[in-house]
Amino acid sequence: MKYVVELNDSDGNNFQVEMHLPWLSSTSVAGNSTWKTLEKGFLKYHSGGCHAEKKIGYEPTNIQLLMDGTTGIQFFEFFDGMGLVNSSGNGTAHQTWVVGFKPGGFGWTLIS
Repeated sequence: MKYVVELNDSDGNNFQVEMHLPWLSSTSVAGNSTWKTLEKGFLKYHSGGCHAEKKIGYEPTNIQLLMDGTTGIQFFEFFDGMGLVNSSGNGTAHQTWVVGFKPGGFGWTLIS
């Protein structure tokens, strides 16, 4: 499934990321999912794989953006406990990944 998400930092910077995740989102690993930036200049990397972080049962699923096995962006509770995508939320961006985006916490909104 394809998802387009807009990330917004506290300085007013925003950009979009497109993710392609398997139908069963909790099975997302770098080998079966991808991400890419739709605008350049915000992240050091422009594409990579995704990883789902889900605990057991009906816990929400976090989605991590990876490059060479290293997590740089994490969307908290991207999917709810039933596996449905949320319309917005929060996340974190690691300092080693950002260029024109503030490291640390950010908000995200599902575009499509």
